[in-house]
Amino acid sequence: MKRILVLFLVFIVCISILSAADSKEDLHWALGISSIAPVLPVGLKIVYQKGDWGWQGEANYYYLAGALRLDGRRVLKGSAGTDIYGFAGVTMNHFNGFNTEHPYLEFILSADVGAGAEWRFSNRFGVGVEGGLLIPFWCNRGLDQFDDSGLMVANIYGLYWF
Repeated sequence: MKRILVLFLVFIVCISILSAADSKEDLHWALGISSIAPVLPVGLKIVYQKGDWGWQGEANYYYLAGALRLDGRRVLKGSAGTDIYGFAGVTMNHFNGFNTEHPYLEFILSADVGAGAEWRFSNRFGVGVEGGLLIPFWCNRGLDQFDDSGLMVANIYGLYWF
């Protein structure tokens, strides 16, 4: 585990040094990876941000579960290298229930709302965190399983801006 952490930190430093030369560019698109809780370990994240308004999407599939998330986002407070933003959108989750007696396929549509923060180590590379709430509004197996409650979610990510 320590080796992975050291390699990750070395990677961040190298990307920061390599991209320091083009720090005056106005970058709007970002592509990266994210780690989403509670369901899936790794996903693909894409962001478009021009000014204060933008959108983001995430997609991943892991064995029996998958997710697709599309959000609008708005920077609430920004400074050199740090953005604090809010987001709202829709998330679709897919679960393939592995039960030999009663196999099932489940699709859940949820509204998602939350806040996030991103720190840029350079103009090109940034890391961030997000937290929010998923509020299920449709499920092919019924909403009774959620007992009128939402799901807390968390996310960490790394982005490369271009």
